[in-house]
Amino acid sequence: MTFFESSEIPKHRLIPLIGEEVKKGVRGSSTYFVKSYESDVPIDLMDNSKGIFQLFSGGLLLRIFKNNRTVSLAIPFDQIKKLELTKG
Repeated sequence: MTFFESSEIPKHRLIPLIGEEVKKGVRGSSTYFVKSYESDVPIDLMDNSKGIFQLFSGGLLLRIFKNNRTVSLAIPFDQIKKLELTKG
């Protein structure tokens, strides 16, 4: 998992990690609340934040928003062990 402390990431940095955007022009999913996460790399901003998913050919881009800061996480499909979304 690679993360960037920005919402704008150069295309040449994302393509080797998670491929091309699946749908051009679509910014992402509806907003989700991030209640918990498990990762080898701790990111303090992740706790109790909001985020959206964006689908790429080789993975997901998760954009996290909290306290006027944005972190973008490039997550290749082969590194996802479990992803649980709970409605409500």
